[in-house]
Amino acid sequence: MIEYMKDYRIGPDGKATFAIVQAEDELAAIGMVIGAGWAGARSMTATAGPGISLMSEFAGLAYYAEIPGVIWIFNVSVPQPAFHPHFARRHSRHCFLSHGDTKHIMLIPNSVAECFTMASDAFNLAEQFQTLSSSCPILISA
Repeated sequence: MIEYMKDYRIGPDGKATFAIVQAEDELAAIGMVIGAGWAGARSMTATAGPGISLMSEFAGLAYYAEIPGVIWIFNVSVPQPAFHPHFARRHSRHCFLSHGDTKHIMLIPNSVAECFTMASDAFNLAEQFQTLSSSCPILISA
């Protein structure tokens, strides 16, 4: 990842214009996103389905303080006969992150190509509306 970023995120002076930080848990990860957003940087974190619930308090803070940021929520849906065909709709609950009194932007890509294009859309929308934006690609595993 760092080698990839060096190809695309180096300033004219040769210095890196990015930072990649490994957080110890979801609370630290969303805290870093909010801190970077507060400082004016574009920032994002990624988590799995259960991890997003740990981020809810900070998400509420970001909403009311109008701090932009992006959360990528990766969920794995395993196709099995026991699951209802609309099993993936459970991901829409993340729109009401925090205590249900906030409304966040949520993008739901339908293909790998949309994942790519919606990544930049998520950052642009977060900055435009000064709130957290989340994207929820659904990974299907066999």
